[in-house]
Amino acid sequence: MDLLKGVVGGGGDGGGAAASQSGDAQAATAAQQVFRKFDKDSSGALDKKEVSAALAEVMAKLGMQEPSDSVVTTVVKFMDKDHDSKIDLKEFTSMLEPGPARSNNMFVATHAGIGASHSRHANALVAKRRGCLCMALSPVHIAVALRYVRRRAGLPGKVNGGAVHFVGSGCAEIDGISVRGASLLRSCDAVVYDDLVDVSVVNHYCPPEPFCQRIYAGKRGGNAPSTLPLQNHIDELLQELMRAGMQVVRLKAGDPLIFGRISDELAAAEKAGVSCSIVPGFSSIQVAAASIRLPLTKRDVGESVLILSGHKELSDSQVLSACNADLVALLMATKNIERIADRMMRGGLPARTAVIAIQWAGRSGQRVEQTTLLEVQQSSIPHMSPAVVFIGRAVDDWMTSAAALKVIRRAL
Repeated sequence: MDLLKGVVGGGGDGGGAAASQSGDAQAATAAQQVFRKFDKDSSGALDKKEVSAALAEVMAKLGMQEPSDSVVTTVVKFMDKDHDSKIDLKEFTSMLEPGPARSNNMFVATHAGIGASHSRHANALVAKRRGCLCMALSPVHIAVALRYVRRRAGLPGKVNGGAVHFVGSGCAEIDGISVRGASLLRSCDAVVYDDLVDVSVVNHYCPPEPFCQRIYAGKRGGNAPSTLPLQNHIDELLQELMRAGMQVVRLKAGDPLIFGRISDELAAAEKAGVSCSIVPGFSSIQVAAASIRLPLTKRDVGESVLILSGHKELSDSQVLSACNADLVALLMATKNIERIADRMMRGGLPARTAVIAIQWAGRSGQRVEQTTLLEVQQSSIPHMSPAVVFIGRAVDDWMTSAAALKVIRRAL
């Protein structure tokens, strides 16, 4: 692979010709220098940790991000011809064979069992687009090549311009997503998914790696830092994937239109100049209400529903609206539920107004807790995350139903 030639000035020619002899010699010299630098114990072989350090230096010189552990594992597996879990100098320099004319330098395609002819086509495409062949280092480079490979191999998936589809995964594991959403996952080149997305949805519907790049974006308040901790990092990643001509699914838990930060990512898609679509999903509000048979609307009792984020302090106008609504649905509110309950009582709601929280709605670990505004501090609701919290007259009315009695008995 022309991995180090990108550092020393070489690269693919985009037309399938082999590199010059002098270019090969220059790349081989660079390979030996890098190999010796990271062979700390002078054993004549690099372990996975040393390969990771070597790749990180190469990528830094190419202006790319540090390789993930999965990328390093794949690279080591490809280079390790004798299966001894170590990379000797010969194996290391084998990655430098001239690109577009050699089938074995497109390691991802051959590793996936595509075949040499498809590998050459994919390799030439990447050389033409990027100037140097670094497929082992970047998931974007890999996916660009594999889109082409998939078409050559007759595999499903669109091969025209890039696009992003914002898909709601719902909240009920693999059977909670729409038919349209599942179809897009089956044919996508990359999926970027959040922390609250059930990973079984990704595993069940997406093509196997490396045909589909699976990128975990994290994005859940209060959790440990994710691989893409900031929203602008996600926006930039989406732009890069789309500009590479990929079909991207941005998978969000529940419905992407409800507190899904979709406006930021739509703007990123528009900036990239690619097409986009939105595929709604079942919101956690709907799933939670359905799981306990709580009508979101009911004639004469529940004629207004207010959806609020409890992530920040409620404003005076929000408190006023909440006190006048028949049903309030709070998301991301469990940590602040005590202050929210206090504000609502001071705003005029009776202290005995019913409060019900549903954690992990629609999943096997679903948990339900019922209390009142006055007693919310003594409940376990402040520690139930992620959860939907319902408050209001509609909940008071629901508490008199047979469905409520069954829920309360199960909770006890």
